[in-house]
Amino acid sequence: MTSTLSRALASYPNRFDPAVLDALPGRLQDTIRRRSEVLGPGYTLIYRTPVEFVSGHGAHLIDRDGNDYLDAYNNVPCVGHAHPHVVEAVTRQMSAVNINTRYVQDSLVDYAERLLATFPSELSKLSVACSGSEANDLAMRVARFHTGAEGIIVTRWAYHGITREVASFSPTLGTGSPLGPNVRLIDPPDPRLVAPGSTLADRRCVARSTTWSVTVTGSPPWSRTGRTAATGSSPTRSAT
Repeated sequence: MTSTLSRALASYPNRFDPAVLDALPGRLQDTIRRRSEVLGPGYTLIYRTPVEFVSGHGAHLIDRDGNDYLDAYNNVPCVGHAHPHVVEAVTRQMSAVNINTRYVQDSLVDYAERLLATFPSELSKLSVACSGSEANDLAMRVARFHTGAEGIIVTRWAYHGITREVASFSPTLGTGSPLGPNVRLIDPPDPRLVAPGSTLADRRCVARSTTWSVTVTGSPPWSRTGRTAATGSSPTRSAT
């Protein structure tokens, strides 16, 4: 447990501190100890007092004590928790067959056609990923192909996944997973720097100016063309 949680303590501002473990309810203590015994160090706990969710619906999450949380953070269920259409579709497919994309499947082609019909005409091919790590890994391959550059800009404490490539620009994983030499960190936009009463456009202007000040200061030696492929959870732009 010490290894996993101490890394989180050092690299994530809103992290669980293992020093307060004994102050938590007994059942929660036991689950956290068991968790650290079987999960890898990349699975860090957030929040100073960890939360245990047991169910969800729509934009709400319910903890073990029945408290109802408005979920403004979770990035997994993009159409809401326990969405009946998703539950039905997954149940139907898992009840029939679960195979990979190297076999002919009408359902896969039907889904791809329906999804691509909502995109601009320039986006005419689909690659299906099984996880966020896999999707981000593929996104970086596409960015490199398009820009010819290697540089990556991410916000501090960002997490993008656990593949070798994606872990190299996931600073929240801690010192046990060092950042790549082509990675540069920026601070997330801070609303405290914006004057009271300012507009959304003003806030965007501050975010853009902050990012540009980091991005265009010199051409790093790992940027073959002087361009930087940008990714992360805050607004970033490519320098040319």
